[in-house]
Amino acid sequence: MDLYKPGARFLLQGREVTVDFVLMQRGRMRVYLRGDPKAHDPSELQPLAPMPAKASESTVRKK
Repeated sequence: MDLYKPGARFLLQGREVTVDFVLMQRGRMRVYLRGDPKAHDPSELQPLAPMPAKASESTVRKK
């Protein structure tokens, strides 16, 4: 399940967008995007592929 929290990144019609806030209206979730006054249905948004985790010193095996 996708998480529609502020700052989350998605694709909308081939462009990358950022969630500004989410409201429940009449039992439906409505997602508002930064710079766009229109409310969007979550089904319109495609999740971006998760970014690979950065290797940190704690995860890198030392020889």
